[in-house]
Amino acid sequence: MMFIRMRHNFKQNKKWFILSCILQFLGFPVFALMYYVIEVAENSYKMIGDANYIRAQESGNKIEELVILQGISMIFFCVAILVSIFIVINIFSYLHQKTKTDMIMSLPMSTKQRFWSDFLSGLVMYVLPYLFSLIPTGIILGILDSEYGVANVTGIDMKIIIFSFVYVFLIMLMLYAYILFVLMCCGTLRGTITYIIATNVIIPAFFFVISTCIATFSDNEIDSLYAMINYINISSPFGGLFFRVLLYDTVSSRLCNDTYVMVTWGVKYIIVTMVIIFIAYLLYKKRKSEDTGKFLVYKFIYHVLGVMIVIALFGSGIADDNILFGLIWSSIVYVVFSILASGKVSTRKNFTRRVLCYLVIVVCTYPFMWILEKYTDNVYSLPESPDVLIYNIKSDDIYKDSYYSQFVTRDKDIYDKRNHSFHSKSI
Repeated sequence: MMFIRMRHNFKQNKKWFILSCILQFLGFPVFALMYYVIEVAENSYKMIGDANYIRAQESGNKIEELVILQGISMIFFCVAILVSIFIVINIFSYLHQKTKTDMIMSLPMSTKQRFWSDFLSGLVMYVLPYLFSLIPTGIILGILDSEYGVANVTGIDMKIIIFSFVYVFLIMLMLYAYILFVLMCCGTLRGTITYIIATNVIIPAFFFVISTCIATFSDNEIDSLYAMINYINISSPFGGLFFRVLLYDTVSSRLCNDTYVMVTWGVKYIIVTMVIIFIAYLLYKKRKSEDTGKFLVYKFIYHVLGVMIVIALFGSGIADDNILFGLIWSSIVYVVFSILASGKVSTRKNFTRRVLCYLVIVVCTYPFMWILEKYTDNVYSLPESPDVLIYNIKSDDIYKDSYYSQFVTRDKDIYDKRNHSFHSKSI
């Protein structure tokens, strides 16, 4: 029965699956092809540059057009991901429509069989277009590497490119897990879309703000991005993407080439993804047919995200000694979130309840920030020193290159704390 159900899902979404494949083939394969064409064009540009200025200028304009095409190919890739997300939502659409729910629930299948058949069919139709697109991409990059050398053309080692493809695949898997989790928590399409966006934005943003608070509390000049990077990069799909893309220029090349670091991140990311999928399965088992049509089936997701918003915004105000600023921004964002994400009509009773919830979270934020400050003092702060001795510090971190700074201390021994090693030397 599971295979019959999976085959039905494939037939129902066949057109969208084909569209996703087409868009994926216009993504990375075209991006890699443009690299190859640009390299050929640049070689011809160099050859005719001195001989014919006009032809050289025309070649330069063509190279600019090819670079634009590279950007367009990435837009196609993003649209392909959106189409794949639509396929997943469509497979589980019976969770949003009462008539479909009754029909699907009446099938001679157990809850376990129904969930995993829909899960597997959605997963295959979600990732298969991307995997198909890697075949021509690999062929093009192989030709490019044999003729010109990928590292010479792209400035990136082939090993890093392969890591990047795996990276994108793992991020797609976590995004699938997030979508699945949200589908179980919501009973309407509007609620599902709202919380897919909210979870992917609020969760990594929460860890990022906490990271900046740690940097503010610490008397050691640590980069605000690195204090909580181990949590940011496995917190969500956007967190993983943030770690790879936005930090690419600031992390050391050692990180990008270090197989151990990449594999360690991948294992942690997969574990978190599997945990999310398992939680989604448990929520699916507890769902009832009458839950269909409710904006929120499980309200804990609303409360957790609301707490994260207030702690992040109000907590950052406490860390910066600007409590008024934190109160204003946290109250505004919390009220807007509660209106959009609660699914309830704004009434005086609901507004009063939101204000009370907000005040409770604000009060609880103080002990949370106090614990965070004590944690920062214990982990990141440098030892106190009454002596007038200045020492050079060398700090090695797998997430950034070695850097040097100075601090005053009475201890000439090596000062080790967590991931940082400070080697003292008298000046």
